[in-house]
Amino acid sequence: MDFIKLINSPEYDFLRKNPRLGGRVILLGIGGSHAYGTNNENSDVDIRGITLNLPSDLLGLTRFEQFEDAHTDTVIYSFNKIIWLLLECNPNTIELLGLDEEQYLIKTAPGQELLDNRALFLSKRAAKSFGGYASAQLRRLQNAVARDSVSQSERERHIYNSVKNALDDFMRKNAALGKGDASFGFAGQSRHGKGGKARGTNKSEGDRGLTFWWRHFIIKENIRSCLTARM
Repeated sequence: MDFIKLINSPEYDFLRKNPRLGGRVILLGIGGSHAYGTNNENSDVDIRGITLNLPSDLLGLTRFEQFEDAHTDTVIYSFNKIIWLLLECNPNTIELLGLDEEQYLIKTAPGQELLDNRALFLSKRAAKSFGGYASAQLRRLQNAVARDSVSQSERERHIYNSVKNALDDFMRKNAALGKGDASFGFAGQSRHGKGGKARGTNKSEGDRGLTFWWRHFIIKENIRSCLTARM
């Protein structure tokens, strides 16, 4: 299938006409079965991408997380949102960093810079995020097949495990609360207590590298647009 020809068809005109997209898209690629090589003649086409936030988003005047077009199965995330999803090794988004070269339909210089730094987003969190995703899919299948054929105790055990997994995930994402931190910085960013003394700064080199790169990217790409774009 010629995916470049496909996204240039009238069906995908939103890629060019939507003010949130157009020239702001830094990375666009295929997802789903076509990305994995498991597609057949009945497979639909999933498109995933990243677009830069508007200056008004950065100034707090507007808010944008993602664009979705259900008709074409297209999802394009804002840059700010996808960074956080990638930090969590989110299974639905991190695959965008590992496509084959020909599977990228749009790749700008900032998009290539993101790909060049993809190793910064790989961590042990992948075990929990992908494992949790697989467990959730298995539970959905089990619920559909045996909704009325399991005992009450098994149902209660399933509910308990679901709540426990959600609680573990919440505690991990908000671990700073348990340390009494008053501020929440990006990965690797020092947090300060009274007197300005840093604490809780035992971060890995990867976290510090990611912090530096992320800040540099924001300054170079997004803040620059605040000075040049029309508000």
